[in-house]
Amino acid sequence: MKVVSLSILIFLLFSCNVFKQNKNDENNIQPESKNEVHASFVDGEVKIGEGCLYILVKEGATQKKYHPINLSDEYKKDGLGIHFLYHLSRSMLPQTCVVEAVEAVIVVDEIELKK
Repeated sequence: MKVVSLSILIFLLFSCNVFKQNKNDENNIQPESKNEVHASFVDGEVKIGEGCLYILVKEGATQKKYHPINLSDEYKKDGLGIHFLYHLSRSMLPQTCVVEAVEAVIVVDEIELKK
């Protein structure tokens, strides 16, 4: 009797663990890796407002706002058009930034003025 109870208990523990791993694998879909560089140059416009500096990027009908953490002072001009590569950062937004206003914090890898 003890052997049967013990084997049922082991079976239940094992099956719960397998189910939990499968569920985590299904929900662990990430659109872009934290260290992945954006594949192509993106056009954006530097904006200063809403409590912080951000880059406005138009992707089709949507607009995204990214806060760059390493943008050089020469590019920190409101309305300046830029062409850049970036990757996502794990850095936190500055306290002055409105969280709803900015999609993500980015690190600019390469940049040039928009032509």
